[in-house]
Amino acid sequence: CGAPTASGRKKSLAERTTTSRVNERDQCREAHGVQRPRKYGARPAWDRHSEIPGGQKKTSYLERENPCADVVNDGYCRRMTLDEKLTALLHGRELLTHPFYQRWERGELEMNELSAYAAQYEHVERQLPITLEASASLFPQGPRRAALEDNLADELGRPAPHLELFASFSQAVGAHPTAPTSATQHLVDVYNDAPTHGASFALGVIAAYESQAADIASSKAEGLRRWYELDDNGTRFWDVHAELETTHARWLMDAAADVDHEDFLAGAAVSRDAWWAFLDERESLNA
Repeated sequence: CGAPTASGRKKSLAERTTTSRVNERDQCREAHGVQRPRKYGARPAWDRHSEIPGGQKKTSYLERENPCADVVNDGYCRRMTLDEKLTALLHGRELLTHPFYQRWERGELEMNELSAYAAQYEHVERQLPITLEASASLFPQGPRRAALEDNLADELGRPAPHLELFASFSQAVGAHPTAPTSATQHLVDVYNDAPTHGASFALGVIAAYESQAADIASSKAEGLRRWYELDDNGTRFWDVHAELETTHARWLMDAAADVDHEDFLAGAAVSRDAWWAFLDERESLNA
């Protein structure tokens, strides 16, 4: 039965439920330093959430990369979904915002830059099936393992081995086999070592790129056709990935739903930085 009120009357179920929700909300506000909103003239939620007494800014989720961060909206808190956490983690380093890919979209890359890029990217493309297979083996039989194995099956043969598709792109831009540079080798090592850090970490490493891959592939294919006059054979690798990667990303996020989110986001952060450094190196050659 409900606890008595000040007048001695026991609280109803509705009153007890409301009280519980209010207490939970106030605890969330207190944990995040959020003041109770005033009836009139309340400061915006983002302002209340981002400042602490003394005028100092509170550390944001993006700054501290806290996988347990909450969303605060008008003084109310809710848990972020894993998709939202990953999006927040990648914010500011979405690969399509990198200067190298921006120049690709505008047709400003020289052909020798495209050929050098293809020669380096091939090393990553060769590594991906190895990482997918090793990561799948970390899971018992079930939906999560099946998602990775389906992704691997696409890489190895749907609609054709992706290395063969990539070879057509490489040939179209005049690429030749080249040893990996330091940034490329680091990126390959991140993928190669990911499964040794556990299933959650490995999924994060893969998902950081796969979650962006469909848009990246579509942008690349469009730029290659528009500015460099590549035919369908030359762009097929990217066209196929523009179609498949949305599904791959969904498979990965579904597989990651009940893994350790902190480890998943740690892997995603390492992958994010390695991919950014890979493009930094490509862009530095234009300086």
